Amino acid sequence: MRAAFFSPLGRAWKKFCFYFRDKLLFPVTSRIVCSQLESKRFHDYMLRKQGRSWLNYLQRVSNPLESLSMISHYEGFDVPETFSQVYQNNSWGDSESKSGPGSRLEETKAVRAVLPELLRRYEVRDFVDIPCGDWNWMKTVDLDSLCYHGGDIVPELIEENRKKFGGGNRSFEVIDLIAGPLPAGDLLLCRDCLVHLSFQDIGRFLEHLHRSGLRYLLTTTFTDRKSNDDIVTGNWRRINLEIAPFHFPEPLERIVEGSTERRNKDSDKCLALWEVGQLPKQLHGRG
Repeated sequence: MRAAFFSPLGRAWKKFCFYFRDKLLFPVTSRIVCSQLESKRFHDYMLRKQGRSWLNYLQRVSNPLESLSMISHYEGFDVPETFSQVYQNNSWGDSESKSGPGSRLEETKAVRAVLPELLRRYEVRDFVDIPCGDWNWMKTVDLDSLCYHGGDIVPELIEENRKKFGGGNRSFEVIDLIAGPLPAGDLLLCRDCLVHLSFQDIGRFLEHLHRSGLRYLLTTTFTDRKSNDDIVTGNWRRINLEIAPFHFPEPLERIVEGSTERRNKDSDKCLALWEVGQLPKQLHGRG
């Protein structure tokens, strides 16, 4: 029987099975699932059968990307390799920016409106931006009066930015926030980054930050979050930097981003500004 499976007829049958699964069965099954999820009759039926538990399930899976880990696709890769693969494969699946939906012009509208004035108010001359991403939104910000230094862990992205946007007062360099060192400057913008790092790697970042001579840190925090979860670097979760294990003090300022990328679940998402000298040099306790 085993020999027959590896015969020409057996190989043809195996090839047909794969073709049926990938070319015929999957598209049909996908259409059936989508049609049911868009059907009021189907949801009425499930509510009758499962009641509140069906509503709880829908709420839990309403944004499936929230529970996905980028690193699960790149097991065995180190951190730079992981994020390089995410960039090369556009793993975030966003049509506007390979840096993800948070880098869309619409999602950065509030930040772009406030950032230039904030930089002037704190007399920022040397502006450091890590990770700088693909510069989808930063290219619209007036930086003519500043010395801009963009950094990212993905070499291909940095090379692309140099070709498109480098020169004059703008420079781009491969920088790993975890491995360090960080460049000196007046202010570091670190948007949508620490949310992807483990507690241990955020601790390493803080060590490099204090050694850098940077005066201010402007970074992402979620002010309504009541606890913080640890992750493997490359995954994602919301973090509140003012509670354990970070214990950052009250920030100097907050920019409420008005995020809509997760169906308005992140209305508390902010960029908050701190003096580096007031931040902890290491983490204490658990999230």
